[in-house]
Amino acid sequence: MEPFQITRKELVRLFASPRLVQRMVKAQWITAVQKGRPGTPALFDMDSAKNAYARLLAGETPPLLDCEKLRSKQ
Repeated sequence: MEPFQITRKELVRLFASPRLVQRMVKAQWITAVQKGRPGTPALFDMDSAKNAYARLLAGETPPLLDCEKLRSKQ
């Protein structure tokens, strides 16, 4: 049985922040099930998104993206 899948657009709607979703995907809190191709969105595992939400509620934060680290140093 395949896991429930969700697109990045739906993740952004759920978490209300494209940057937060980007951080969680890069930190591998949210697992990609299928990489996107031109005209086809990437798909992510819904259970990993639920686990990421639980981590946020527990007070964890995903690491900053490289571009955010550079900005904070300036």
